[in-house]
Amino acid sequence: MQRLDSTVYNFMRLITGKTGRISFWKVGCVLVVLAGITVWFCSGPRGLPKLIRLRQEVQGLRQEMVKTTSENAAIQDTIQALESSDPTAIEREARNQGMIRPGETVYRVEPQPSEHRKK
Repeated sequence: MQRLDSTVYNFMRLITGKTGRISFWKVGCVLVVLAGITVWFCSGPRGLPKLIRLRQEVQGLRQEMVKTTSENAAIQDTIQALESSDPTAIEREARNQGMIRPGETVYRVEPQPSEHRKK
């Protein structure tokens, strides 16, 4: 508390000078400096706009992390099912990779060409 008191005392002495009267040009200089600091903080390279942008980036990264975590959990479940030799899981993964059983017939369904493609 004493340091704050001495800082205030020194500031007031700076403004009043030896006469004890308030020097308006010194007050004006202090206000200009404070205004400059405020402008720099609000619009400078490390100012408020960058802070807002970084907070939005953090929020996006957190959402991406949640999505990636759930994808990792699904992949871990698939790995555990395949390692446990679950026949259903093995067949599902094989079919996802395009494999078929011996003797099965594969039917490919292709979309019809559109009208403007026929011309």
